[in-house]
Amino acid sequence: MRQVACPPLDALMIRTQPARFFDRIVAWSLQLQLPGAVRYLIATALVVAIGWGRVLFVPDTLPWLLFIPATIGIALVMGKGPGLFAAVLSTATGIVSLGTLLHPTWMPRQHWVAASLFLIVMLGLVMLTAELRESLRRARRLNEELVESERQAVDRQAFLSSVLASSTDCIKVLDLNGKLTFMSEGGQRVMEISDFNEVAGCPCPPSSTAATTRRSFFHRLMRENSRWKVSQSLRATPFPPQAGSPSQRRGWRDRCGSPGSR
Repeated sequence: MRQVACPPLDALMIRTQPARFFDRIVAWSLQLQLPGAVRYLIATALVVAIGWGRVLFVPDTLPWLLFIPATIGIALVMGKGPGLFAAVLSTATGIVSLGTLLHPTWMPRQHWVAASLFLIVMLGLVMLTAELRESLRRARRLNEELVESERQAVDRQAFLSSVLASSTDCIKVLDLNGKLTFMSEGGQRVMEISDFNEVAGCPCPPSSTAATTRRSFFHRLMRENSRWKVSQSLRATPFPPQAGSPSQRRGWRDRCGSPGSR
């Protein structure tokens, strides 16, 4: 019996597994079930550690360099809330590391302008990263629903195949041109067909029983159609005239049909 090709379950499960390193990180972060306080604590620790690293290794000419990837990573892994918090905390940490008590405004004016621009840009990047995270979450959910629907289709196909295989009747499926597209295993055994591909696409003439059934169906349809026409004629014809010549009454009976034809 020829069966419809369906993807195996192993192939369906591969769709739920991310292929790229970036996708793996996002999938891992979506599976995290950390409380909100823990997320904010992780963001705080990471930003403070980067602030200490900036003071030790990064010159004052590039004070915001290390905070950019850290803030984007926090927003991508932890979510929008911790990402916005990390952006504000990064700005504050950079200001603290750049300023000095000897300066009347803590740090020069150009540093204040740079800190303001950094905060605005990082807030925008965090919002975009959060939207990307939500899009990946929706795509992952749709992917899981697709895999589940395909798994159900595979199970349904296997059930139908088992039902057809257990039947001893000769079950055939023909296309609109009368060519054979399917035959059950019971039919192949009855017809002594070892390989269905040898007869697939061949014209299948109707059996005498099928032809007789088809002829009786069309005859009955024609009779029902003629009765329907007589019934419509009776509904459309007015009540027979009580007065008039016998020829007029006889003409009305001829138009409506005899009682035996109804």
